Amino acid sequence: MKKGAKVKGFRISLRSIAALIVLITASGWLIVSLHHHRVANIDSTSNVEMRMANNVLPIKILNFTTLPMNSSKKNHLSTVTHHDAMDPSIARISRELNNSIALFLTRQHSNKRSTRQKRSSSSSLRTVTYASHHGNDDRFCRAIESAIRYHHSVVVLGWGQPWKGLAQKLVAALDFASYLPPTDLMLFTDAFDVAFTNTPSYIEESFLAHHYDILFSAECGCWPHLAIDPTICQHDYPQSPTAYRFLNSGTWIGYADKMKYLLRDVLVEIDNNFTKANDQKLLADFFLYRNDRYNISLDYHTRIFQSMHRSNSSSNFNCYPFGDMMLTKEKEWMNTRTNTIPAILHFNGGGKQYHLRMLERLWYKGPEYYHIRTYRHVTKGARKMPGADSDGGGKIEDQLIDLLGTTFKTMKFGDLCSDYLMKEKKIFSL
Repeated sequence: MKKGAKVKGFRISLRSIAALIVLITASGWLIVSLHHHRVANIDSTSNVEMRMANNVLPIKILNFTTLPMNSSKKNHLSTVTHHDAMDPSIARISRELNNSIALFLTRQHSNKRSTRQKRSSSSSLRTVTYASHHGNDDRFCRAIESAIRYHHSVVVLGWGQPWKGLAQKLVAALDFASYLPPTDLMLFTDAFDVAFTNTPSYIEESFLAHHYDILFSAECGCWPHLAIDPTICQHDYPQSPTAYRFLNSGTWIGYADKMKYLLRDVLVEIDNNFTKANDQKLLADFFLYRNDRYNISLDYHTRIFQSMHRSNSSSNFNCYPFGDMMLTKEKEWMNTRTNTIPAILHFNGGGKQYHLRMLERLWYKGPEYYHIRTYRHVTKGARKMPGADSDGGGKIEDQLIDLLGTTFKTMKFGDLCSDYLMKEKKIFSL
């Protein structure tokens, strides 16, 4: 054929024909891709796992379908598509984080690192927190250190992303939960005001003993409902066997599929008001008025979570958590009111004044433990000494932290928190 030929009045070149074929093929793939995205729903975890097993990066935005939206705490209204209602800046942040999560889980599946802290083969617990940056002090590094000391492999969500409001934590938690197998447990904590004081296996066993699907921390203060409508605190909240009666959203644990449904519905309730939404109020309202759908309980006996905020309101229990705490001879904090040793201390609200004071008295805050990543097993009553770190091992500064946000990266704790570790080294004169 000549370079150009006339067909019914049109001049068609070989280059034009080739370009047309490429365009048609690309359009076909785009249509198929969009179709699969539209029909994908929140129960697509198995598809994600299959793609991960084949080392194919799953492409996900928020895994939402048409969801129920409620304008009041008790009445169901029409449905909306969550992603359509989401603020564009939040949607962009969520897309970035989803790409990081997908890459992280794909690499984790295909590349088992010998230097990573080893979880028990029977454990399905994922320890997750949210932090966009280090903060203005060393409290983030202190929280991460405490997690490492007790063999938690910490995943930090939101790293490097702009902060838009409290509801952003819920979006990130939902993004991560959507990738997990349904029966995996997800442990979520705040990043700057917590201290881990026990292992993933202990926390998992304690949670399973509750026979609930989701467990939130219980605290003394009824915030923010006390400032909105004190009668909610007095009459709507269930009675508690202890002074710890009210929901705190800073620490929680639950099955991945149950958390997906709860977080999804909470985010629909927020609609497009992400910057002003209060995550604790929203989650508390779901606990109070819609709990028949989620099977939520509170950790009234502080077996896992200890909230340190004090309350002296006339409409509340007069509660002073710091006064309840006693340091045992093994240098662990015990709640004498509940007779338990909590696994996570949360220094929320006014409890922040006790943060450093209590943290500095934990067993690993001594020169003999500076370089050693180890823990004292509570049930056996035996503290591992330097040189006896046989179950995972390695210097604490070499332990790896996964940071998921604008990108996915893994950093050694010594690089992530170098200033903090140098300060600790000077304190211990090492």
